[in-house]
Amino acid sequence: YSVLFVACERNAEAQLGLDLFEQLKIDSIDLNPTIVGCLTGLCLQMFDNDLSLGNIVVTFNLGKPQIENKWTSSAIKVYREAISTGLLPSSDVLSQVLGCLRFPHDNTLTNTFIENMGISCDIPHHPNVNSLLEGFGEYDIRAFSILEEAASLGAVESISMKDTRILVDARKSKIYTAEVFC
Repeated sequence: YSVLFVACERNAEAQLGLDLFEQLKIDSIDLNPTIVGCLTGLCLQMFDNDLSLGNIVVTFNLGKPQIENKWTSSAIKVYREAISTGLLPSSDVLSQVLGCLRFPHDNTLTNTFIENMGISCDIPHHPNVNSLLEGFGEYDIRAFSILEEAASLGAVESISMKDTRILVDARKSKIYTAEVFC
């Protein structure tokens, strides 16, 4: 199975990879880090493709934006399955899953987010509203839960919110992990 998953990733055959994942479960084959990394890598490839084509759907569930995307759901499913079998997520896998939780940079999404926050204003006349959102709202809220869970498992550095200053050395972190940290 590992060889098949590597081939799927190399050839960008994401759907075939997900089909193999389902068959792997039917055959009662254990997951391993190679399989998990290939699957989350494939999901990130397809998510990035959807993102570049403008095909990422963001819904507002109880006022909070959430990504509705097959590849995001699949990456989270694989991640959760790996953790449930006792596999510690690698830094690559964690970053790939977090990468599937990025919001598109879209003015209509920003406007909808502002409306759902209950702010009623004309953005060009209230530039401070945009600064409120810069650095906030870049990721689906599930990214923070996944990062906290990874920290509790020891997969990434743990941070304490009890200290007055929060210092995180993100130099060794993968890009999406560092972005969610910061």
